[in-house]
Amino acid sequence: MRQGFVISGSLQLRMTLTVFILLTMILAVGTGVAQAASATDAETQPDTATAVNVALLTAESGLELPDNTTVEPTPEDAAGDSTTAEPTQPATDGEAETGMAEAASATVEETAATTAEVSVTGADALFGADHNGDGRTEVTVLYDLGNATTGLYVFEPTDAGYAAPTRVWTSAAGGWDLKQSRPLATDHDGDGRTEITALYHLGNATIGIYMFEPTDAGFAAPGRVWASGPGGWNYLQAKLMVTDHNGDGRTEVSALYDLGNATTGLYVFPPTSGGYTAPARVWTSGYRTWQWLQSKTVGYHFTPRVSYSGIMYLDINLSRQTLSAMGVRVVELALGYFFSTPQVLFSTLTSTGGPGMETPTGWFPVYAKHVAIDMSGPGYYAPDVPYVLWFYGPYSIHGTYWHNEFGWPHSHGCVNLPTPAAKWLFSRVPVGMMVTVHY
Repeated sequence: MRQGFVISGSLQLRMTLTVFILLTMILAVGTGVAQAASATDAETQPDTATAVNVALLTAESGLELPDNTTVEPTPEDAAGDSTTAEPTQPATDGEAETGMAEAASATVEETAATTAEVSVTGADALFGADHNGDGRTEVTVLYDLGNATTGLYVFEPTDAGYAAPTRVWTSAAGGWDLKQSRPLATDHDGDGRTEITALYHLGNATIGIYMFEPTDAGFAAPGRVWASGPGGWNYLQAKLMVTDHNGDGRTEVSALYDLGNATTGLYVFPPTSGGYTAPARVWTSGYRTWQWLQSKTVGYHFTPRVSYSGIMYLDINLSRQTLSAMGVRVVELALGYFFSTPQVLFSTLTSTGGPGMETPTGWFPVYAKHVAIDMSGPGYYAPDVPYVLWFYGPYSIHGTYWHNEFGWPHSHGCVNLPTPAAKWLFSRVPVGMMVTVHY
């Protein structure tokens, strides 16, 4: 019995020591896990101010951050650290191109974007402009034609309102991406004739200033009058406005620029006889005293207005066998600041060229109109074809009285429409309006 008691006591002592050691190890591991979790929380906790600023950017400017776009939070000052740093600023000297550069009648040099694409006006940019200085304001539209191609349209004023738009310039295919441009209506020389000045994103934190000079007929092709050096100006860090600080009638382009670390600078592109020159910084906030994202230029009170343009061009889709009259929905958000989106104003089924007689594709202007005309060709004769819009050689858009089979291709090459639809278009489509035919 004595020997058995001694053995049991020894076992109990060993078990007690083992439990003590295990509890000590668990406590140490628990403390380490808590510390690691605290550190992880500190690293992943979103910066509240940054989240608010991103919300302000989206809500106030109407811009949407693209997928996979991240915004780095502003780091907090280290406790007790009173040192300051000079913020990064855009280059202003030594890398400017002055004077009118080569007329960019076809293309603007494109380089791959390294920052997120942001379109200031959605798909289009609209301005109230006076290109000929007669005191009557035209509506001027930079229109996104797709595939990094842009057209410039002018609605000329009339006593009753505005005439149908005329396209006065078209970039080469892939030559001007509207989403990469920030256009403004300016008057750099104070002559009362409005030009269009556009800051264009050239990639790699580089921008160029391009100017569409006014002409009696509208606007000339853009020419580059200045470019920043590579890495000298981040397209997305500038809020632009047209100003006239000294009242001389010559407008400057002013930019509120994000210098980083909650620091902001005000830059002015001074006007010259040829356009605009390199910007000068005229003010800088104190370090970490002005949050750029929370800045908004303020004008006088204005109630947004919605309106619709007339027909801008006709879109014929051979795959869908449809014709759509395209225009824009225009929202004036502030006086002189417009937002627009493409808008189908009218659409109808068609019957285009059948096999072996396909309707040609491309962009074509309407070159003639007939209320009615006889048509004939191999194997057919159709007298008094109504409401004819000729757009390419013998090809036309017209009303159709000899069949009602719309929605599939079986014409001799013309675009057959129901006669009521052709009549509706005929009174609204002028000679010169563009027609696009595509699959």
